[in-house]
Amino acid sequence: MVVSTHSSTIALESSFINLRYFRRTKSENGLPISNVVNLSDVFGVSNNTTRFVTRYLKTTHCDLFFADAAILIEGAAERIFMPYFIKRYEQLGESYLSVLEIGGRYAHYFKPLIDVLGITCLVITDLDCSHKKGNNRTASIQPQRGQGYFSSNPTIKNWIIQNEDLDCLLDLSFEHKEETNLNTPNAKTRIAYQTPIKITLSNGAENEFIPTTFEDSLAYSNFESFKKMRKTGLINKIKKAFNETDATTIAKKTYEAIKAKGVDKAEFALDLIFYKNPEDIVTPNYIDEGLNWLQEELKSKDSSDFLEKEV
Repeated sequence: MVVSTHSSTIALESSFINLRYFRRTKSENGLPISNVVNLSDVFGVSNNTTRFVTRYLKTTHCDLFFADAAILIEGAAERIFMPYFIKRYEQLGESYLSVLEIGGRYAHYFKPLIDVLGITCLVITDLDCSHKKGNNRTASIQPQRGQGYFSSNPTIKNWIIQNEDLDCLLDLSFEHKEETNLNTPNAKTRIAYQTPIKITLSNGAENEFIPTTFEDSLAYSNFESFKKMRKTGLINKIKKAFNETDATTIAKKTYEAIKAKGVDKAEFALDLIFYKNPEDIVTPNYIDEGLNWLQEELKSKDSSDFLEKEV
């Protein structure tokens, strides 16, 4: 018996070994066709990666199998704001997107599945600046150029870029942040992480600030708004930092506020949308760049690329 379905619930109640995925593609003469993929072969032999991805998919009941594109994000704060950011792009609002909340430590484990499914994928992750401290090679530190710092994010190191040097990552070109899917040439994967933000302070001088997480990038992107906010917790700490006049002090205090013990990032996001209309919040530059890229990728596909997919 063969069951063909568009239901993620039914598909995920089965084990990978029983699933066959109909991947849309085109023939040499441009006609739309489907390739049948045996999902039991995605990860090769059973190992920790196979078990993790399978368990994650069954836990979330995600719709990755049926999506036009996938967006992998870091955590709860990004998930809260992502619907508002996506709404700003007409093509994305009309597409079937699967948003998976999966941290930078684990996102790269999805590469084999993304490659086999042949779907466009945007990975939004954190820079996570670190340095060597004794035998501890992953000690978090405020990002600065020219200090020999590196990214401790496994996804940056193991997927697409495969380079951890901070100075290299900060200046990496747009083209070097994406790769073409070998199974489906018209499907690409791109990684987006925090990039420098230039802000003109009250003294008229333009300064570069280097965020290392979603939260400080969001704050720097909405610099003037945060200076005027009246809230407690992390928002208030960032406000105090932003009202300093020295760029070095602003960067130091903002980093310390973000990295302080006990900071609840989901609470930060909820406090922010309680205080301010999320539609008025500026999208962080690295996410804006990534979503613009995703929109253009989906625009480039003609109607035959959006045939229904079945499992």
